Amino acid sequence: MVLFTNTVSAQDTTKLSLLFIGDIMQHDTQIAAAFDPITKKHNYAECFQHVKPVFESADMTIGNLELALGGPPYHGYPNFSAPDELVETLIWSGVDVLVTANNHCLDRGKKGLQRTVAVLDTFGIPHTRYVRRLRASRQYLPVVAREERFQNKPVELHLWHEWHRGNET
Repeated sequence: MVLFTNTVSAQDTTKLSLLFIGDIMQHDTQIAAAFDPITKKHNYAECFQHVKPVFESADMTIGNLELALGGPPYHGYPNFSAPDELVETLIWSGVDVLVTANNHCLDRGKKGLQRTVAVLDTFGIPHTRYVRRLRASRQYLPVVAREERFQNKPVELHLWHEWHRGNET
């Protein structure tokens, strides 16, 4: 689902086009279809080849990663956990930033959440962070991404998801 996109001329360095996509999820049939028995890896290029030009047409594509990267075994509904290769394909297809704070971030528990953050960090894709306390979020906000057209100057994204539980601050 595309939430917003705004296209501007490539010569204009005063405007930035953003494309928001989501929800990025994996059901059991999709996980099975992406598995290559020869390489023993998942390959999602076929799934994203037709949207790749759309993702790449925006200056910055931001996707809602509505699952955990909890490692095998992989599952779809109701506890989503996808292979790491999905992230590799998202980057290949033009996704620049991932939003991870959502109702499926704990589908594989605390270890799955921690592994998701580690995998995204390993791939070097900017992403929102899960934080338990508001004070802790200050070290992770804003999410900083870079856009070549702006001579790789940082673009700050103030993506905020408030998840209140009790009196935590």
